[in-house]
Amino acid sequence: MHLLVTAGALLLLLASCAEGSNDAAPAATDTPATAGCNSTPSSTATPAISDRSPGATPEPTASTGATSRDALALVEFVRASGGSVCLPTEVVPRNEFTIGLSGRYTLDDRGMLFYWGTPHQGSFWMKNTHVDLSIAFVGADSRIVEIREMQAESLDYVTPSVAYSYAIEAQPGWYARNAVSVGDEVRFDDEVAAQLPAAQ
Repeated sequence: MHLLVTAGALLLLLASCAEGSNDAAPAATDTPATAGCNSTPSSTATPAISDRSPGATPEPTASTGATSRDALALVEFVRASGGSVCLPTEVVPRNEFTIGLSGRYTLDDRGMLFYWGTPHQGSFWMKNTHVDLSIAFVGADSRIVEIREMQAESLDYVTPSVAYSYAIEAQPGWYARNAVSVGDEVRFDDEVAAQLPAAQ
């Protein structure tokens, strides 16, 4: 899935990419550290690259898709009901937000993190994204504010009902299968925090 921006917002996004982000990432000491992500099961899955027919024109994919699952940083979801679950996650560069998970035909058990720094209510859509997805929208307080299921290749705009600072995409139904719900806390390991946009 990739972020849909209006013409005006696209100009702002392009300007931001050209000049560097003005959004300040939380300092490492302000970002809750992961506690239970050291024992994530290993995976033999291949990197989440496009699976296109020979001779087909390649679709653009995010640079992070070539990273094996075992090499990805971890995001921890701490359930209000107790316990936690971790998701290996691609931290997509800001200049690839509009690509996101588009161009993918397979997705192993991994996610993708988008970070804006300040709360907003931008829309997502599934153009050129060939797999269904779940997306959790996370507020500035690191709590999930909304979870939505997304249909592959849909051109419908999905806009959460409240402002959010992060969005984390995963396999369809991942949040429900792992009993992760609205109000649960999201924690980043040091590797994720280091990849978030640096303070300006």
